[in-house]
Amino acid sequence: MGFFEQFSLFIGGIAAVIPPLAGPMIADFWIVHRTKYEVKYLDQLPEINITSVIAAAAGIIATLMCTGLPTLGWQPVALLAQPWIVPSILGVIVSMVIYLVSFYVFKALGIHSGYSKAIENEGKNQEPALTGDEEDNIARVNI
Repeated sequence: MGFFEQFSLFIGGIAAVIPPLAGPMIADFWIVHRTKYEVKYLDQLPEINITSVIAAAAGIIATLMCTGLPTLGWQPVALLAQPWIVPSILGVIVSMVIYLVSFYVFKALGIHSGYSKAIENEGKNQEPALTGDEEDNIARVNI
């Protein structure tokens, strides 16, 4: 295989992988939290959001099922290999739907992830409110 054939395979791989990564971000920001992200929680986001990983993987698989990987001998699924189906858009839609389903299933089970986990952790890390006497004692010590 020549350079240009390898390059087109590389670009095709990127086109199959990158769009489904946006699906969980779109679903979380626009649908789950309705654009109400607060900047103070963004520093406390967990390193891995398992619902996003599951959703992105499902979207990538759906995209690859549309396009196939001929170099590896994988042929597209006949049902999804229609000229009117855009594989990248299908990948984004599948990853959004899987994210929403898994997010709400995990939430029903009491498992929070992503931005919701950062909000939950903020509530646990807050110090209890001081009573009037405690505030007076702190004020006297600081004087």
